[in-house]
Amino acid sequence: MPSRTVISFVLRFLQFAIGASVLGLTAGITDILGINIKKVTLVTVIGVVTVLYTLFTLSGLQRKVPLFPILFLEIVLNYFWVIAFSLVADAFGDIDYHGAKWPKLAISTVPLTLVNWLLFVITNIIFISETLVPFVKVNAFAQTYKSTTRLQWGALYPAETFALPDIERNSDDLEHKDLTSGAPTE
Repeated sequence: MPSRTVISFVLRFLQFAIGASVLGLTAGITDILGINIKKVTLVTVIGVVTVLYTLFTLSGLQRKVPLFPILFLEIVLNYFWVIAFSLVADAFGDIDYHGAKWPKLAISTVPLTLVNWLLFVITNIIFISETLVPFVKVNAFAQTYKSTTRLQWGALYPAETFALPDIERNSDDLEHKDLTSGAPTE
């Protein structure tokens, strides 16, 4: 099985590459048409935000950030990409080519936005199951705002494991109480 670093790199690189591709395609559509289509502009902005976020997660700066902002950005980008897919599919779903260049660009953005949305669904699942849930089990959800947790490159997996302190108790040291009355039992 590939290492966590390889998985993080591949997923983040694909998100970056598709985000940059969608950014270029939508900017090209706007340039060729010479008009501002609001749906295309929003998808362009989503591409910019994705490129910046993936560069952030691959830079190492995420190691100094609490978990909640990473979780928030993952969820927001997940919603952004499903919105981008629906906007592009709605705007360009029934275009006739007639030899023009911009419809080819427009139609090629539809599957790219779908794939990037699915990639963000995968990274959300990995981040929540591999990092957030173990962290919350050991600490509390309120700590996701405060404490900084070292994350591996790509900000999907923790750099260290989260474990409860190992407390060994001797059964002779514990006081046994009756649950109904609270009185010690023998």
